[in-house]
Amino acid sequence: MASFYAGIAIDDVANILEELLLRCNTDDTSHSTKPETSSSSSQDGASSGEDKFVESKLLSNASKAVKLTNHGEKGRYILATETICRGEIIIKEKPYGCVLLPSHYNTRCYHCVRKTVAPIPCCTCTHVRYCSVECQQESWKSYHYIECPLWPFLSQAGNFSQLSLRILLKAGWSNIQKYSKEVSNPVSSSHIPGCDTRGNYKSDYNSIYSLITHSGKQPWKDVFFFTLTSILLSTLVTKLISPSDDVDDLLADTEAMKMTEAAEAENKSNRSPSEDESQINGSAPSRHTLDATDADRDRNTSQDNTTVCSNDSNKFLAAEQKLSLGDAEKAVASVLLHHLLQLRCNVHAVTEVATKTDSSTSFVATTQQIRIAVAVYGTASMLNHSCTPNVIAGYDGNQLTIRATEMIKKGGEVLHCYGPRVSDMFRDERLKVLRDQYYFTCKCMFCGIPQEAITPSGALRCPRCSDMSGVYQTPEVTGQCCNFDCHHSWKLGETDEKIENARQLFRVGKTLIGDKNKVKECLSTLHKAYKIQQSVLYKHNKELAETEDCLALCYASFGNYHYAAKYLKLSIKSNIILYGEDSIEIGHELYKLAQILFNCKNVTEGLGVIDKAVKIISDHYGENHSDVKELLQMKAVLKDYKDQ
Repeated sequence: MASFYAGIAIDDVANILEELLLRCNTDDTSHSTKPETSSSSSQDGASSGEDKFVESKLLSNASKAVKLTNHGEKGRYILATETICRGEIIIKEKPYGCVLLPSHYNTRCYHCVRKTVAPIPCCTCTHVRYCSVECQQESWKSYHYIECPLWPFLSQAGNFSQLSLRILLKAGWSNIQKYSKEVSNPVSSSHIPGCDTRGNYKSDYNSIYSLITHSGKQPWKDVFFFTLTSILLSTLVTKLISPSDDVDDLLADTEAMKMTEAAEAENKSNRSPSEDESQINGSAPSRHTLDATDADRDRNTSQDNTTVCSNDSNKFLAAEQKLSLGDAEKAVASVLLHHLLQLRCNVHAVTEVATKTDSSTSFVATTQQIRIAVAVYGTASMLNHSCTPNVIAGYDGNQLTIRATEMIKKGGEVLHCYGPRVSDMFRDERLKVLRDQYYFTCKCMFCGIPQEAITPSGALRCPRCSDMSGVYQTPEVTGQCCNFDCHHSWKLGETDEKIENARQLFRVGKTLIGDKNKVKECLSTLHKAYKIQQSVLYKHNKELAETEDCLALCYASFGNYHYAAKYLKLSIKSNIILYGEDSIEIGHELYKLAQILFNCKNVTEGLGVIDKAVKIISDHYGENHSDVKELLQMKAVLKDYKDQ
């Protein structure tokens, strides 16, 4: 990365840094800090959510059952204006900007991030692919016309730099000019930040720009890097679309650019002149201009979509004839820096819950959450954090859907989790993570009290009474039983050795799962680990539950469903204590148990487990989720089998 910054004088950087920080320093305690997305209800407060979503007239992309409010240190947050049932949709939102992660370039659409079946490449580069011509054209006219020639830089600058550029390109020159001036001379307003004069929070650039930057709290090393990146990126962008168009000279000293030039020269020699001038559905489209808004771009696009972008490369500065190139660069750089600082604590990770079936055990499936993109959502960013949230985020492509995971009463706050949860981390660890990344001290119910007492998921087993025990420093490290009738204490030397030995055996056994030639070795290794863990860990310890889950998977891999169900049920009992019986984690575990019971034709128990799994997964992800559809198919088959 250092090669990109060669030739920039340190004194100049210091002066520019001070000026740009002054421009983008719009932090206000009234701005919220947010994260790296049927009409009938049942007696327990559950709702299908699909038919009940009616969008608010005041808060874009949000249900009419909520409102945006603002109060002192708490900043902006979302409150329920009526009772919200479990499973009900609260927010359904498309991102203002979204960037696909490089590891998914070959398998997902660069624009909508959905999986590609018959991928369509970009007409000017070999880096990205699309799921359709529509996505290809929309990508080009929106942002890729700039990204393509800047690929050597953007591929090294990182996802945040690319996402900041996309936000800027979507905003258009008129917004860049407006906001680069307003941040230098902020106008006081009695309205909630991000809202218009009528108090409406719309899904527009104003809402995105209002997200807090925390420029005064971020490490200076990061701020310095963001500043250099914004300076160089603004120079490249403005020169790329200005009449001089000498961006190639700025990048010619990099090895990546030399390789790109060589490849382009070779490709050009193999094309005819007419091919070079062809349009998007034939070959390389022409460059677009930064000042064009979405409406401008739509006017530049013909009805048959054969012309994607304008050929007029001089429009960038046409909006303000008096601006010099230097002023334009400063305006672009200040806005880019503003967004780079915002994204650290406002970006969302677009994820997908993937079901993985082992090739050697087709009847055993596991689920895992994979990260596919980073995005920014204006409305979802208004949700405050809690270590025990009452909503869950789900994604369909890059569309974010926020659902209630429990009943939220009228006047209650809608709370999202930025990452640290009570079930995953202890209080001090959660507080540190939130301070380091989001720059606030969590004051939720579980963080507002002293460090939690020992929890079942991390407890030891008392060697005398088998009850839950904790670890204490007194002054030696000792184990102490939590049962007041026992209250036994012991030195942990031998216990620690056994725990580490069990962990090593577990790691070895886990790698052998699915290998048909090593089933006995796998079971033997896992059972050795399990026996040691049972002697030193509490019965609901998280590590014990993980071993039980692996034993279930191993038994299922060779068709021993009875033992597979036995160990998976033990694991589920511990996970219910850890996550709660209505959590999505339990939904995934019941989904696995349903598969096992289905394969061993256990009709009665299987139908009951399927109903529970369908209810939990539907409440969290909706009735159209793929797991729900599969579970309902299994239910139909079991019913037919029962009736025979």
